[in-house]
Amino acid sequence: MVVNKNKKKEPLIDLRKESVLKENNFEKETIDLIITSPPYNVGVDYGLKEKDNLTYEEYLKFSEAWLRNCYNWAKKSGRLCLNIPLDKNKNGKNSVYADITVIAKKVGWKYQTTIIWNEGNISKRTAWGSWMSASAPFVISPVEVIVVLYKEEWKKPSLESSDISKWDFMEWTNGLWTFNGENSKKVGHPSPFPRELPKRCIKLFSFIGNKVLDPFAGSGTTLVESVNHQRKALGLEINEKYIKISQERIKRECYFSSEEKFYLNYLRNRGAKESFQAILEELGIDSWNDTYKDKKPSQLIKEIWEKDLVSKLPNSTRGNLFEYLIAYCLNLKQILPFYTQVKINLVIGAIYDIVLFNEKSVPIVLSIKTSLRERYKQSILEARTLRDVYSSAKSYLLTLSGSEYKTRKKENKQEEAPILDDIIAVDAEEFDKFLEKLSQISFRKPTRQETITKGKLFE
Repeated sequence: MVVNKNKKKEPLIDLRKESVLKENNFEKETIDLIITSPPYNVGVDYGLKEKDNLTYEEYLKFSEAWLRNCYNWAKKSGRLCLNIPLDKNKNGKNSVYADITVIAKKVGWKYQTTIIWNEGNISKRTAWGSWMSASAPFVISPVEVIVVLYKEEWKKPSLESSDISKWDFMEWTNGLWTFNGENSKKVGHPSPFPRELPKRCIKLFSFIGNKVLDPFAGSGTTLVESVNHQRKALGLEINEKYIKISQERIKRECYFSSEEKFYLNYLRNRGAKESFQAILEELGIDSWNDTYKDKKPSQLIKEIWEKDLVSKLPNSTRGNLFEYLIAYCLNLKQILPFYTQVKINLVIGAIYDIVLFNEKSVPIVLSIKTSLRERYKQSILEARTLRDVYSSAKSYLLTLSGSEYKTRKKENKQEEAPILDDIIAVDAEEFDKFLEKLSQISFRKPTRQETITKGKLFE
């Protein structure tokens, strides 16, 4: 996927090739939040002269030095989210979490809480110690921890803006986080943490516009998530290779507005080809074009669909474009989060175009069809199958105005117990009213993660 970079704003990122042991990297008391995962001292090859195999005493001295620098750089209300192992078995057993927490407190950091990250990564375990014997069994914990510390004041002034949803706040303040680790080959770094980790820390422990530092920036994960959540991203890294990887990731994965976030995520999530991207840019509905931003959604779709370019597209491309336009309008009206191309657990044989979930995790399905000749019965079947599992579910068929639309809408209204809640022409005023109705509903991700077995999330 190629994205037109020339139109993008320069990100507010400060990534430096410097060591965390250098005291004057930043002015004192200027950083709001520090998120990092330091070297674990388990012999990982970071491509440096300095090896990741210090004696444990040397490792703790190193930890004290960098923790002191971070303490000095942090504001009085500054916080530190420290991702470290619970313990270490290589080259002797050591209580890493306990020892580093003690050192952090010695430096001056105050302890707030510990989050357990259930990464679940020991499925291929081979070391058992004394097999099926009390002689000397090995107990291995498939978790890491995120120690949450603060400098002087835990409570921050509430004059600044938060961007965390009610549901994320409720879920993330539960101190057991379960999500997978990151693929090191995919990122190009031997020990990356997943984007979910800094994302949660950033939204839970900082305000929009705050300065977020990762003093062991690595492949730039914290920087990417900081920018994508409107924070000022700061990073230190001594390996030139990882700095280049970070810079490439920033170019590829960062967005600087809600429109760009949706646009890049859509292209990435739907596996869109460059030719489809070129169509969107030519039609003026890419993230950098304001042509249609102030138009009503129905007017936007009507004008797009009447263009010569659209009439010449293959049917499959027209279908993809139609879905994109509906999703584009949902994002424009901030009707979020929603999922595309969704398989819902227990609903057999159906893939839904767009699904939203209300506060009770009941699905609202938008079936998107440019033509009703062959697709109308499919929409009915999908809605009936959904209703068999979720009796309160809502199903809407979104299409274009015309004779087919009028006929089917009339038939649906005459049904004693219609399966479809409504059939809506997206190029008519009723679509604007429908979106206004949706905008009054609070949507969320489903309570149970397993509700969705397949689908792409937009939030």
